[in-house]
Amino acid sequence: MFLKTCTSTLLLSIALVSFGQADKVLSFTLEEAVQFALQNNTQAKNSELDAQINKKRTLEIITTGLPQLTLNMKYQHDIDQRVNVVAAGSFTNDPFPFPAADTAITFGLPHNVNADFMITQLIVDGRYFIGLKATRTINAISQEQIKLTDTEVRANVSKAYYAVLVAQEGQTIVKRNLETLKKLLYETTELYQAGFAEELDVDRLQLQLSNMETMEKKTSLQFELAKNLLKYHMAIDYTIDIVLTENLDALLASNPVDADAAFNYETRTEYRLLGLQYNMRGYDAQRIRAAYFPSIVGFAGYGWNAQRQEFNIFDFDQKWFNTSYWGVEIQVPIFDSYRNGAIYQQKKLEQQKIKNQLEDFKQASNLQVSQTKMEYKTALDEYQNQQENLKLAEKIYDKVKTMYQEGIGSSLELANAEASLSQTQASFINAMYELLVKRVELEKALGNY
Repeated sequence: MFLKTCTSTLLLSIALVSFGQADKVLSFTLEEAVQFALQNNTQAKNSELDAQINKKRTLEIITTGLPQLTLNMKYQHDIDQRVNVVAAGSFTNDPFPFPAADTAITFGLPHNVNADFMITQLIVDGRYFIGLKATRTINAISQEQIKLTDTEVRANVSKAYYAVLVAQEGQTIVKRNLETLKKLLYETTELYQAGFAEELDVDRLQLQLSNMETMEKKTSLQFELAKNLLKYHMAIDYTIDIVLTENLDALLASNPVDADAAFNYETRTEYRLLGLQYNMRGYDAQRIRAAYFPSIVGFAGYGWNAQRQEFNIFDFDQKWFNTSYWGVEIQVPIFDSYRNGAIYQQKKLEQQKIKNQLEDFKQASNLQVSQTKMEYKTALDEYQNQQENLKLAEKIYDKVKTMYQEGIGSSLELANAEASLSQTQASFINAMYELLVKRVELEKALGNY
């Protein structure tokens, strides 16, 4: 916890420096973005709070069996004191018994004060000892839940980071194509004015330029939307700009995944978490069963009491009487109309449900891994195909452009080549993004993320 707090402080310091020196611009590598999110994302924060809550819960269980000290104070004013009837001759066997007849009398004084310290200590209680055994499982559940949350946050941030880079790359390509079209339109316009080109060629290029400008606006909007989504997952205010310092090619080359790796469902956090929950239901059932056994509590106390005819309890010149005691209390359950038995059966049935979920998870996770492996391999093939297609589309475009500039090619061929190149570039970027996303999903399915 201390290390995570220090890391959070460091990240915040970096962010504040960047905020002050770069006009509200923060820069992140992928791992920096993930770490920032793990410290600031609401979901991650709540996961940490849940862990702290469970720590306090285990402390609550432990302290139940430790000495408990209480101070009890009571003042009572008897407005109408209780009357007791004493039978005639109750106190003597002499010829003149006392009292001579049944007599109504009162005992005590109207103003009564009692104060004492009492300490209790649990000696034997099966429920307490089972609770102590369960504390380790409670803490283990907290840690697994943190891991599960961290995995989700890491995956969401990674995908959003990739989406920003894809949108950024698309924006760069469109701008580059736009500059090329502007240059080509300028050259064609000059040729037209000199009588070496047709007006139709100028109009076609002008139409392409207009469409490209529209596409530039769309890609800019997509880029901003992608950044806002990343900011949301990182818990960064939307008014603060961010810059990503990594590129798609480097990310694709880093941390390759083995699509043929063997899978063990025990590496999945969800499986371990279900196993711990199964154990917890077992402890719950044992705790209910332990309620049928005797419990023993020891107690001791020391106190004072005073009785007054008038309300002058703070007059310490008057006499106070000391009291002290100790004892042992034994509680032996006899019959509860099968209430605890019904609760015990509930816990056992809940435990059986979790056991069924464990078996289902084994099958589901195997299916998930098989599916994500196939999807990853398909995405890899698509990426490689689109990579080759892009090289071919660039080659065709360069050749058609050269032919057009030399006067042996038509503007229609150039327009078709440019449209084909733009479409292939978009397909290549999408294939790159899809491959990165499928890699994240495969790593999650394998339990390595």
